Amino acid sequence: SGVPRRQAEALATTVLDVIASADASYRTELASKDQIAQCRNELSIGLETQRAVTQRDIDRIRTESEKLRTELKYEIEKLNTAQRLDFNLEKGRIRDELQKQTDRILEIDARLDREANLIRTQIEAGKNDLLRYSVGTLISFGAVALGALRLML
Repeated sequence: SGVPRRQAEALATTVLDVIASADASYRTELASKDQIAQCRNELSIGLETQRAVTQRDIDRIRTESEKLRTELKYEIEKLNTAQRLDFNLEKGRIRDELQKQTDRILEIDARLDREANLIRTQIEAGKNDLLRYSVGTLISFGAVALGALRLML
């Protein structure tokens, strides 16, 4: 007392078709365990590849960084050496200039000493001449006075 057999079979067939098509639809829309495992494997391989590429990039950057650090140290040392050389050259130039000035001062000092000694010598010669002429004059006056005194006596 229910549904006639034919209708029940048709209904069962339709329900089975709907279930089969839903199952087929789900199978195409949803991934299977094999597909998930394959996808997971591909992702794992991709991650490992990416990790290796990243590690190579990190190593390359480290190498470049070390190279740049070495070049920077070399340039700094070269600059320091150039500055030291410039400083030493300037110090030598100043030392030479100071020596020239010291030599000039010593030369001027020696010339002044010579001129002062010459002036002293000339003054002494003048004094001697004055003394000699004064003594000669006094003796001449004395002789004239004695000659006049003799004539008068």
